[in-house]
Amino acid sequence: MLAVILAGGKGVRLHPLTVDLPKPMIEIAGKPVLEHQLLVLKEHGVNKAIILAGYLGQKIVDYFGDGSDWGISISYRQESVPLGTAGAVKALQDELNEDDFLLVYGDVFFDFDIDMAVSLHRQSGAAATLVAHPTDHPQDSDLLDLDAAQNITEIIKKPHAGGLGNIGNAAFYVLSPRVFPYIPEGKADFMHDVFPQMLENGEHLVAYKTAEYLKDMGTVERLQTVRQDYVSGRIERCSQKTPRPAIFIDRDGTLIEDVDLLHRAEDLVLFQTVPAALKRLNNADFLCLLATNQPVVARNLCSLEELHRINKTFESLLGESGCHLDQLFFCPHHPDAGYPEENLAFKIRCDCRKPAIGMIRQAQDMFNIDMSRSWFVGDTTIDLQTGKNAGLRTILVRTGKGGLDGKYSVTADHVAEDFATAVEHILACEKNRPTPDCQ
Repeated sequence: MLAVILAGGKGVRLHPLTVDLPKPMIEIAGKPVLEHQLLVLKEHGVNKAIILAGYLGQKIVDYFGDGSDWGISISYRQESVPLGTAGAVKALQDELNEDDFLLVYGDVFFDFDIDMAVSLHRQSGAAATLVAHPTDHPQDSDLLDLDAAQNITEIIKKPHAGGLGNIGNAAFYVLSPRVFPYIPEGKADFMHDVFPQMLENGEHLVAYKTAEYLKDMGTVERLQTVRQDYVSGRIERCSQKTPRPAIFIDRDGTLIEDVDLLHRAEDLVLFQTVPAALKRLNNADFLCLLATNQPVVARNLCSLEELHRINKTFESLLGESGCHLDQLFFCPHHPDAGYPEENLAFKIRCDCRKPAIGMIRQAQDMFNIDMSRSWFVGDTTIDLQTGKNAGLRTILVRTGKGGLDGKYSVTADHVAEDFATAVEHILACEKNRPTPDCQ
């Protein structure tokens, strides 16, 4: 497969590092960012790269040459006038008109399963696949609105209002030649010009959501973070190749105030201590996965679309507080039928409604989870039974129903006052494992 790498920016936000050096040549652990990119691309079967150079581009050419030392055939295009992310690619239309290709931003440090993104792209028949991830700063990010099948339904360009979710564009694309008719001559940007026009014309765009590592290193602060993450091993720990512990978390009564059959986004209130606690799990490289029963759909109190708005509001509240969940799993079903106001399509017995473990199985299919180091945290015996059924360690929080629902006769492995103190216990167990009380 072929990759096009955008390497022409001046890197003004990285001054003085970029006064005499093109941005992609800044080093992480002794190697240019661009070299790290090429090594990951080669690992995933990329055998040819076109580097779109600009500012101080000759230094890139002098370092990489024809690419033979890296096992990739490299050619170059030198940009004399800045044309934006899309305008620079437009000039390649004649040579990229037959097959899909990758588009890589030269200031993004990444290590993720590119093969999975390409596979999704080809299976879906999409014109473009955008790699995406939850962001902890949605208020100043371009966001993607997705349906349940990860199809992109809207591109939300900054600046924008709150409550619109936190799924951000990670600046790595799998593109079909079908994008070229939508790229205008001259300066153009994929997120602001090309992709919105494609959606408007009915083209199929999908998102490949990942919890793996992709980070823009385009400012001094972000560059320092990437360097620290590399040295600490965080990038490797976040790889799909490495099993990661996960925290499965109930929503109502655990992360938010317990409102009976919550079916309006306006009624959603985060517990005050949740964002800082969730951020601690994010920083400790735990996968944070919501697993919640939402029978409000089956009861016809709200539609799936309305539940989607509630979820986006929830994600926004978390993101604006500096934390995130890696995935939201929910069950909209309810087994008891026969009520006149119900939504009959969702009044079914299923394998996703807790204490069944269908949502946990979905998570295992999506992520490489180390179940022996994973937990289920919730406020009901239903949550505890779900964790037990899946072989997880369990924590009961005293918020919400506090385990007084009386549904199941089950004992938690640990009882905590709230989610924040549950996180304290989890992190202590992880630090000291194995210990007798944390098995």
